[in-house]
Amino acid sequence: MKNEGIKPNVYNVNSLIIAFFEGGLIDEAKKLFDEAVETGVANVFTYNNRISWLCKADKVDEACGVLDKMSKDGISPTIVSYNNMILGHCRSGNMDGALDCKSVEALAVFDQMVDLGFLPSDYTFNIVINGLCKVGQTSEASLTLKKVVERGFNPTCMTYNSIIEGFVKEGDINSVLAVYTNMHEAGVSPNVVTYTSLIHGFCKCKNMDLALKMRNEMRTKGLELDVVSNTAIYNSMISGFRDLDSVEEAVDFHKKWSTRGFYVIYRRTLL
Repeated sequence: MKNEGIKPNVYNVNSLIIAFFEGGLIDEAKKLFDEAVETGVANVFTYNNRISWLCKADKVDEACGVLDKMSKDGISPTIVSYNNMILGHCRSGNMDGALDCKSVEALAVFDQMVDLGFLPSDYTFNIVINGLCKVGQTSEASLTLKKVVERGFNPTCMTYNSIIEGFVKEGDINSVLAVYTNMHEAGVSPNVVTYTSLIHGFCKCKNMDLALKMRNEMRTKGLELDVVSNTAIYNSMISGFRDLDSVEEAVDFHKKWSTRGFYVIYRRTLL
């Protein structure tokens, strides 16, 4: 095209860059990107394509450089730009066993994004919240949730579940109850995962009255248990009664659980 004196438009350039990256022709993609920037052809999609590929390739530091260059070149980052950067940090830190520094970096990009007036997608926000909770920064996750809710973001049940589970692991039952209350006030209905975490947390701190209350509330709402949740709740309840040396209550709960048609996989907790 260039040999014939025809200047490629931004659509041609962006399509080629994507094709080069997907085809593993990294040097060609970088060269075309640099040319597009130098000639003024590049637009926000050109930069976002580059950032997206770098984040997927676990080259987050290089992606940060492209994001900085983007702003210096007078092109404003979009929510897509920030989503890619946040997800890149989370992938780089492997949030299932994340390093604190990676969760902090993801949160820093997230805060920058929110400060500029962008609201995250549900997927991106839940990735950040879940990552923070898994590295023991549940209080930070809770504060972040409050911050974005004040700016109009509507959290999902998954968001609250991550924070509840985080506080349960930390043994902070007062915060668990506070998040549960906030969840109701926001009009978000708890699901089986929510109640499973709540019951486990209350049993863990030997508050069996609250655990039973949550179990009854769950039944009243008609929430159906799958095999995994059934087993988890059963084991939590029996372990809670056992820790209180309440053998009679444990046996009574076991009988009621069995007569309601629930199949119990593990019975060792009765011993």
